[in-house]
Amino acid sequence: MTQPLETPPESVETPPESTEPPEDARTEPETFSREYVETLRAESAENRLKAKKADDYLAALQSAAIEHTAGRVLQDASNLPWSDEFNDPESGMPSPELIRAAADSLAKEKPHLSKVGGPTQQGFRGNESDAEEVSLVGLLQG
Repeated sequence: MTQPLETPPESVETPPESTEPPEDARTEPETFSREYVETLRAESAENRLKAKKADDYLAALQSAAIEHTAGRVLQDASNLPWSDEFNDPESGMPSPELIRAAADSLAKEKPHLSKVGGPTQQGFRGNESDAEEVSLVGLLQG
């Protein structure tokens, strides 16, 4: 015995879902007054300027610390780039000892970057009486 085929139920049309929220949920979003928003924006702009100045001052401090400390070891202090490792862990300020150690290390690795040591002046180093004894005219006269 075979069972009769069931016919599919008629499709029931469902009404399209509404994209609008229910009337009780429709409330205006919270807004702030124009004056309040303008004061917040002005305050934020001022804080951004202060942060920019602080970054500029920090860069100048770091550059001066490198120039002052590494300049004693290296011919050109700009050969030693800034690293956050040069900051003192306790104070957060540039540490001359750490910068000097890094400059010494760089000078050992690349001796051509270090300053020339020793006297670099040329010429006679004796006293003036010794300089008067040697005379070109005197040597030519004989």
